[in-house]
Order: sequence, then C-alpha cells, then structure tokens
Amino acid sequence: MFQSGQLSRGAAYEFAEIDIYDFFQACKQHRIGTINTSAESIEFDVLRYQQR
Repeated sequence: MFQSGQLSRGAAYEFAEIDIYDFFQACKQHRIGTINTSAESIEFDVLRYQQR
C-alpha cells in the first residue's frame, strides 16, 4: 500500500505495527524506495539554496 501511494510512510509502518527503522529495513529488502521526492524538486531546492 505504501509502494502504490495509498499510505504515507508513517501510516504504513503504523499499519504494519513495526517501528520506522524496521519499516525502512523491510523496504530496503524488497527494493521499495522510501523517498518520494522528484529529481526536479531536489534540483529546485539546491538551486534555491545556492542563491542564498
């Protein structure tokens, strides 16, 4: 459900009744990304930071 976007990270690990660290480990084992930020968003943030 997390992978399909139906649940946020927090909701997913609470639903699974595990802590966040076990959730991240399970995602890693199943090759499920845990960062839902686009490359464009990261690039925008970097450029904005560089302008400071």
